[in-house]
Amino acid sequence: MSYRAKAYPYPVLSSFSDDFGSDAKFHAAIEAEMGGDTSQQLVVTYDITQSVAWMDEYFLDGNARIVMDVQCRSTLFREYVDLDGWKGQLVFDDGQLYGSTTLTPLIIASSSNQTYRPDGINEEFGTSVFGVREGDILGVGESVTVDLEFSRTLDRDLVTIKYSTEESDTDIYRFQYDGPRIIIIAGESLRDAIGHMRADRSTRPYLFMSVYKDCIAGALNYLAREEDGENTELPWGRTLMSRLEDLGRALDPDDPEYQEISAQLLVSAKGIKKVEVADV
Repeated sequence: MSYRAKAYPYPVLSSFSDDFGSDAKFHAAIEAEMGGDTSQQLVVTYDITQSVAWMDEYFLDGNARIVMDVQCRSTLFREYVDLDGWKGQLVFDDGQLYGSTTLTPLIIASSSNQTYRPDGINEEFGTSVFGVREGDILGVGESVTVDLEFSRTLDRDLVTIKYSTEESDTDIYRFQYDGPRIIIIAGESLRDAIGHMRADRSTRPYLFMSVYKDCIAGALNYLAREEDGENTELPWGRTLMSRLEDLGRALDPDDPEYQEISAQLLVSAKGIKKVEVADV
């Protein structure tokens, strides 16, 4: 379901519309990690921010609730999960979510209201009063898509994508390797392109053979030059070294082509093989 293109007969808080003015925001910072009590559980940490004080009051008065719309095409899971507040964690059972999973925060009406007129709405609504029913959507946050196949292909908790609004990051992606997990930092302008490739099975292989392959190639060079090679203490580094050993390969910073091929092989199950099939 696409919320972006949907029209509502009443004002809705969303960054996709100006019902509450062009500066109104409803955004969720979402991190998804495999772990929890077992290695197959998915733990989603969320921190939702919104800029309309009226929504806080409506929520506290019990007239609205916050939910996360969770959709996973691979496992056919689709559910509105109630949230306890604007920030917290959700834990999903083993195997419940896998592959491309989209999470969208929503504000839902808890009761019907025939005199719905929130403060701060756009002047274009004039003096109109609106009717909403229990279950109607009052706010739509930006969707976040996580690719759990990638986490499992290169072992769990290896890579996180974060989007940057910094002007210096416009139209580029770069990597941070000095933490327990690799961070891919992509310019905000790349969000739609990366999100499309992650969500669409027909284009996902190209993401593995572009951004992800570049990421792993850089990671191998970082290990070889900055992190004492095979003796690295970085969790993601130990994972990559184990995978390289499984492939019968090693770090070789003096042979760029060898290192590049190693990166391709590490993502080949999700990249080269599927791209070759797609090209037939």
